[in-house]
Amino acid sequence: MKQFKIFMLAGAMLAISPVAAVYAEEAGTEVIESERDAVVISFNSALQMLLDEMLPIQDMDTFIMEMQTQYDDLRQQFRRLERGETRQDNIQELEEALRELEMRMHTIRVSQDATGVQVEQSLGAIFSGSDAFGQHFQSATTGMAAAQGMVSQMTMMETERAILFGQLAALNDDDTFDDMVEDARRNLNELDRQIENLHINQELFEISMEHTLRGILVAVDEINLGISTMEANLELQEINLRRMTVSYEVGIISTHDLRTMEHGLAQAYTQLDSLKRNHDSVIHNLNHLLGLPLAQRTVIEYERRLPDMPSNLDSHIARLIEQDPTVRQAQFDIDRARAERRAYTGNHNDIRISDTERRRAQNAITPETNNLAVSNNELIRVARNRVALQDAVERAIAGREQVERDLEAAIRRAYNDLDALFAQTESHERDLAQAEAALTVAEANFAAGRITRFDVEQARLNVATVEQSVETILNQKWSLAFQLANPSLL
Repeated sequence: MKQFKIFMLAGAMLAISPVAAVYAEEAGTEVIESERDAVVISFNSALQMLLDEMLPIQDMDTFIMEMQTQYDDLRQQFRRLERGETRQDNIQELEEALRELEMRMHTIRVSQDATGVQVEQSLGAIFSGSDAFGQHFQSATTGMAAAQGMVSQMTMMETERAILFGQLAALNDDDTFDDMVEDARRNLNELDRQIENLHINQELFEISMEHTLRGILVAVDEINLGISTMEANLELQEINLRRMTVSYEVGIISTHDLRTMEHGLAQAYTQLDSLKRNHDSVIHNLNHLLGLPLAQRTVIEYERRLPDMPSNLDSHIARLIEQDPTVRQAQFDIDRARAERRAYTGNHNDIRISDTERRRAQNAITPETNNLAVSNNELIRVARNRVALQDAVERAIAGREQVERDLEAAIRRAYNDLDALFAQTESHERDLAQAEAALTVAEANFAAGRITRFDVEQARLNVATVEQSVETILNQKWSLAFQLANPSLL
């Protein structure tokens, strides 16, 4: 395979069309070394630098770690709940709370009895005409107020005891406990799906960044080829200008023709200078993306490997679709909808909805003025729940099928494009062989004095032009390979 050492063009990241390649195996170990006044970096190193400079990836890493910690804590709690440890702990806590409450209620009852005796004694002294009327009256009034307060406390405690008994009964009920376990399991699974979805989003972002970097490599290679072709063309124009100058001096061509040639040559030099300035400017942009010194001359070293057509296209496409991140994300929607349905039905079966039930779900809920209205409204609510849960599952399944169909269509179009590129490569390679043969003949004729130097340079320019076309096709194949390996880019 051809090994490239090219100057990077980072600004092209925003301008170039999506191009990339995954079948290419990056060459070289991750070593940075000086080569003349340039710094050579392997593709793997450059990609890692690019990813390290992306704040969204760093933020996503932090968020994933936080969610993973939360998931681990919830999983530990779920295991204790599933083993019944949490249930037993809660039962013990409730029983302890009931014992403490009973003790407080007993204390208040004793206080109530004592206060009642005190009030009766004070009232008895008042009615007997005791001399300490005021003291007994004050004592009776205070006792009755305290008794009333204790009655209020007892009422509140009775309510609290009823609540505790209800919670204890719920914990002792196996059906209720099973529902608690199922709810906890559903919440844990949902959190796991969210974490996996974040991983997939991170994977897609990293693929996009690699796609961009590979696209820059292709763009720079194209520019370098353009510069080489332009330089060959300039050399030819220089020779032609010298020929036309001689022709002008002997009066064969006019001043206008000579000035036209000089103007064309000046424009070509301007275009070449513009390409070189863009080249240098983009190096600064790339260095900024990679976190390198802006003035550094950066060279990315990589090996280009080209794709082959799969022996069995249908099975190959099926594997690509099955492994694609966007299809896996669509599956999360199905799993989520099925989990909601199972929480309602208690099983994984589809909800069979009759036409009558679907029409009932479309009815309006009426004011509940009698038992019949209450019953009808309840039937409508049940029908709506059943329809909504089943429709959510079916929509999620249809959504995944749509993603798979779109993906398959895009992959097949891409392989058609790849097949066309193979045909173009063969055609251009034949053209290149003919151009090289013509150059060999021209050099021989020039050595024999049968043609001029201009004719040789014309043949050499033809070879450079065809070589550029061949390299363009190869770059397109390399770029398409990465998209085919990551169909979400298509």
